[in-house]
Amino acid sequence: MAVETASGIRVAPLAQDIIPMSSAQVMPKALTSPKVG
Repeated sequence: MAVETASGIRVAPLAQDIIPMSSAQVMPKALTSPKVG
């Protein structure tokens, strides 16, 4: 799905870049958590 900004520009590729970034921030937290797997 394409996300439209206030200016009307579709940033679908940008959203695809944000999703891996957010998951990359979650992974270190899960790795440092004492309760893993």
